[in-house]
Amino acid sequence: IGSCLAGVGHVGNVVLMSRLTGPARATEIYLTGRMVSGDEAVRLGLFDRLCEPEDFDRELADLAGRFAALPTASVGLFKELRERSWGQPAEYGLRLQDTYHLKTHATVADAREGMAAFTEKRPPRFTGA
Repeated sequence: IGSCLAGVGHVGNVVLMSRLTGPARATEIYLTGRMVSGDEAVRLGLFDRLCEPEDFDRELADLAGRFAALPTASVGLFKELRERSWGQPAEYGLRLQDTYHLKTHATVADAREGMAAFTEKRPPRFTGA
């Protein structure tokens, strides 16, 4: 991760780690330069999961397949909402989420497919529309 002993970190690690772990934990890790184990990194939110090296390709393919099967227009709106609401008061974020919820159901065909698949108890067939 780096240490201030060699200078200020690069590639955003100081800023991003502070957001993920909180400023106090990021400061402690960064200033001491201590190593963080895989288990601790997951617990701190630096990683989502761990796997054995021999399982990496399979795990990666599984995750990529799950992402590829998602409704892309809805995913795009989610990401836009996430960025616009970051750091905003909760009340603003909730109003914005309502707006995006209505926008999704009014403009995204895959939202209708998702609801139909749910009520028909079948896997959705998203088209990206």
